[in-house]
Amino acid sequence: MAKYLYEVSLARGRSNPEHHIFLQNVMNLNGKSSDYGGINGLCVVSHHMDIDVVRLLCEEGLKKSEADLTVTEITKKSLASTRSSHRLHTDLINDYFLPYGDYPNIK
Repeated sequence: MAKYLYEVSLARGRSNPEHHIFLQNVMNLNGKSSDYGGINGLCVVSHHMDIDVVRLLCEEGLKKSEADLTVTEITKKSLASTRSSHRLHTDLINDYFLPYGDYPNIK
């Protein structure tokens, strides 16, 4: 089954009062961080559902911080762009996600 990669971010990271809810939600979706510091406010989530469903799953339980949550789809075009924040995740995607799944928007 084809999967899609999403960059999920929460404004203000750990300073956000609802960070613990965000962290639990993305951990339930098996979110991965690009660095060894753990998930502060930015992670990559692999899922077979569309972006709207992933956003609903990530914002579950957030009351005040729904507007602080951003979910964007990672594509081959966004990884190649010099202006995209998705380039941060290139190594994670190449080493962790691509060998173990089918991601038609990346290949």
